[in-house]
Amino acid sequence: MSYFARNISSEELGRLLSAIEKSGVKFTNATPSYSEPSGWKTELPVSFSPFGKALILDSVDVVEGDFPLKNCAKPNIKFFEAILKQISPYAIVGVTFHLNPKTIPLERISSSLSFRNGKIFIGLGGYASHMVGDKFTKKESLEKIIGLAKLPVSVQEESPGKFIFRLTQAAGELDFTPPNSDTPIPYNIDASLPGKSLADITNQYCNFIQNTEFSPEKGEWFVSTIYKGASLAKIDQMELLKKIGQAGFPSKKVEVYFKWHLRDYKDFKELARIAKLIGTAMDTGNAAAQLLDFEFAKGKTCRMVTECNKKGVFKTWFNTETDADLVILRQFLKKLKVAKKP
Repeated sequence: MSYFARNISSEELGRLLSAIEKSGVKFTNATPSYSEPSGWKTELPVSFSPFGKALILDSVDVVEGDFPLKNCAKPNIKFFEAILKQISPYAIVGVTFHLNPKTIPLERISSSLSFRNGKIFIGLGGYASHMVGDKFTKKESLEKIIGLAKLPVSVQEESPGKFIFRLTQAAGELDFTPPNSDTPIPYNIDASLPGKSLADITNQYCNFIQNTEFSPEKGEWFVSTIYKGASLAKIDQMELLKKIGQAGFPSKKVEVYFKWHLRDYKDFKELARIAKLIGTAMDTGNAAAQLLDFEFAKGKTCRMVTECNKKGVFKTWFNTETDADLVILRQFLKKLKVAKKP
């Protein structure tokens, strides 16, 4: 793929698109399909109405917010029942805390309570960052954490410095990504606790993170539809957001990560408004969209992608298959007598 990019004002871009349309070229994709991931700070219940009708929502990937530690002092079982029954069939729902151990040398370890497909898991993560070279050296420390969590899991060394997890009881489910040559131990682990009630598991998790060994700060809750390996039921995205808004999450301020595209390439000026709305610590907030694909010469196509930043400055990319095609494309654009510097 070859390309060149230019800052083009919205007025000049509009004239260019109009000239391309009037030139009689063949549109190979006049309906924008490029799905742009973005982050957005908003409040529950989430409504996409501020974006207007030009933005077409493709998917809601993640919704997340704060989960104060005080919510673990006396777990709200009705809240956990609601997310288990109403949301977990369609998304992964969870609460995560960084444990900050006081004496056990696993500074980056975190723990989660998650719900998916009607099942409940207690998880651990962050320990894999404690490596010396390509070997994990904190087996005993990790076993202490697992013991405090009361998880039916053992850490087994398959080869020097290389580890895997095993269940210590017949029933149950263990979920982790198997290690490879680059990962001496799975990056995270989730264990189910069969035979225990929701209240028992919730209390076990809350007692674990409030153990005097740990000094957790505020946690985060999340709802994710992009969890690998999970077979989730389909649901309308707006209906899912409605369920999230009704579930009773403790924080109203949330960050939403979603994919979207423009309804029509002629709506490109709406990118300026969208750019002002989106943006989180994990996302720059620039709004980008595929405008159209067109055939500028026989068998040669160009894809136009435009981005607008929060200052309203537009930048457009012209993408072709080869550098030689770029030369022909520049000649085509020059003939349109619109762009000042094709």
